[in-house]
Amino acid sequence: MTPAAKIATGLLLAFCVFRLNGFDVLFDPAGWMCCATGLGQLRRSGDDLPGLAARVAVAMAWVSAAAWLFPVAADGESVARQVIGLANGGGGLVAVWLVAEVAIARLRASTREFRAGLLDVLRWAVSGLGTIALLIDYGYGDLGGTVVISWFGSLVAMIVALYRWAHLPCLAPEPSPAGRPPGVR
Repeated sequence: MTPAAKIATGLLLAFCVFRLNGFDVLFDPAGWMCCATGLGQLRRSGDDLPGLAARVAVAMAWVSAAAWLFPVAADGESVARQVIGLANGGGGLVAVWLVAEVAIARLRASTREFRAGLLDVLRWAVSGLGTIALLIDYGYGDLGGTVVISWFGSLVAMIVALYRWAHLPCLAPEPSPAGRPPGVR
């Protein structure tokens, strides 16, 4: 599986919900670790943008595990649960922003401006609508399901674009010196 396909699969697992008897079978931490694996294959050094995005995805795996263990309940819940829920929602938006930034930078470097521009618009839509949905979830307005449906549509479009462009050489891992597989020293 290519790095971009791993990232798209990770976003799919992290943000989509498939419930059986009230249990979400798409385990969010597994999705974030899948994103981190794909991003790790795209990094050139430990301190570049894919490396930062991979570290944020690993942190999100831990945050989403905490959110899974301590789900956000109704009104009157503890402050700790609210903080975990906010970190899960806000951190997920930051992670999506960084994931998109990695792909956009690679697409622009290979002169695929239209694809980079489209992914940039989708990144803004996912992040902006997600922020509004997060604020609505905490009681700062009521726009019904319109914002959530628009956010989800933007996220699906981003995931489909990443799957569709996964074969592009600019979204492939860097060849390593001496013919070794990426990541092996």
